[in-house]
Amino acid sequence: MAFELSTFAYHAVDQYRLAYHNRDLLRWEKKVCRAHPEWAPLTAAELAEIRPRDRWGCKLFKNMAGTTENTRCFITEAPFRTLILPMLNPLNHRSNSDGFGTLFSDKNYSELFMPGMTFPKTLLYRIHGEYYDAKRRHIPAAAALDQLRGHDRLVFKHSTDTGHGTGVVPVQAEDFAAQLDYSQNYLVQELIRQHESLAYFNPSSVNAIRINTLFWRGHVYVLGGILRIGAPGAFCDHESIGKNAYLSIALAEDGTILPHAVDVDNYYAYDTCRGIPIQGRIPAYEEMKRSAAAAHENYPGYGLIAWDFTVGEDGRPICVEFNTVYPGPVGTQCALGPVFAQKSVEGVPLFDELMAAVKKK
Repeated sequence: MAFELSTFAYHAVDQYRLAYHNRDLLRWEKKVCRAHPEWAPLTAAELAEIRPRDRWGCKLFKNMAGTTENTRCFITEAPFRTLILPMLNPLNHRSNSDGFGTLFSDKNYSELFMPGMTFPKTLLYRIHGEYYDAKRRHIPAAAALDQLRGHDRLVFKHSTDTGHGTGVVPVQAEDFAAQLDYSQNYLVQELIRQHESLAYFNPSSVNAIRINTLFWRGHVYVLGGILRIGAPGAFCDHESIGKNAYLSIALAEDGTILPHAVDVDNYYAYDTCRGIPIQGRIPAYEEMKRSAAAAHENYPGYGLIAWDFTVGEDGRPICVEFNTVYPGPVGTQCALGPVFAQKSVEGVPLFDELMAAVKKK
């Protein structure tokens, strides 16, 4: 009986928390829409198809993406964060202390989990305060600096929680020694020299291609891709500086860079990238999609993974990182439209299958 009461109390508290979180997200979507009176309203047909609680979010996505098709298939923030994502990636949302979930999202182990992918070259690992060389052999602290000699500039990166560029720091050679106590857990990598087609948009940031993959009922679906461009002077693709926000640019299925850039911080859409004509095509885009889908097939316990790739000078893809903690669809849907409108193998929009699964639970 005591167990039943405890279980009931747990679910009651959890539902209370989710209710307030949903309320805050709905208020945020409403606030954004009201800040843009120029946005087109939802049509009567759209209002008839969309749940009342999702109308503000669907209006936001519709106007940012500039689409008039499948508006009802946008997944808005409230149901995504509180219902769909915990259903798809349950190990990462029960607790921060969940061993497998935390280890899987730790960049010190990325190459071990995804052996078929190319990552930036790592020279030094620091795990629980101990140092390891590029071959993951334990070394004394006195030998750590020796692993970095011969390099003018390197990247020190927290092994977890690096969203929006947090914990990613480019360091000059004269500061290597002082930086060795950067964190309890981090890794040191060589700088990526990106392909000219990406440097064209902003040479200061490592611009990345975000690809989301969905593992659903035994199949992996690629939910489109976007190109993210860091703010002028930024080092990371999803880093904003002052009034300059990072931009997300839509990509066609073949990797063609489409003339549609969105500022997800302030919710504006443009047909240029800060005045630069949007043009070109992502090299090796098909290879990125294939490798992401193939890697995801090995981890059915994670329904949604966000992959960040860039392209090296030689035209080959480099996986910068992958994200299972919060692989949010906001930037992708704002740039591309309702990616969950894609049909499943059953011939039904993925949106309908996901929402039916949530309702069943």
